[in-house]
Amino acid sequence: MNEEHTCPNCGGTLIDDIWETINTSADGSYTIHSYLAKKCLLKCGYFTPLIKEE
Repeated sequence: MNEEHTCPNCGGTLIDDIWETINTSADGSYTIHSYLAKKCLLKCGYFTPLIKEE
């Protein structure tokens, strides 16, 4: 399998997906950031953001 499609943590398949992070502030409000990322299909926790080239 091509190295760019193989998870460096567990050897699983990397897929293109959307990743989200949720940040909560002290006043209870929150913000959600979402972006394209490659993540492990075996759900070992590995992900890396995809950077859009301009």
